[in-house]
Amino acid sequence: MFCLVVTLRVKAELLDEFTSAQLDMAKKVLSEPGCFRYDVFQDNEDPTHFTRLEVFRDEAAFKDHGALQHTSDFSALGKEKDWWAEKLSFVKTTNLYPSDEVLMG
Repeated sequence: MFCLVVTLRVKAELLDEFTSAQLDMAKKVLSEPGCFRYDVFQDNEDPTHFTRLEVFRDEAAFKDHGALQHTSDFSALGKEKDWWAEKLSFVKTTNLYPSDEVLMG
């Protein structure tokens, strides 16, 4: 599996708008055949701080995700609305445990 951990901070005055768009995006991404998880976490102490865990079948499925219209629309909307209080952080990972074989049967 191919996993991506994204941390981001949103401008406080745009929090509600971002949250609504992010949840809508999550539903769309989860409908992609190669996406297993798209978890969105909000920090309990700092509501402008979010973490996403994205889990795809493999890197090819992640690349397919990047080519979809809803992905480019969300990215463009983020730039247009200037949601980001700081640069997003992306960490590409591979799961070690449980193994792909266990998770995918």
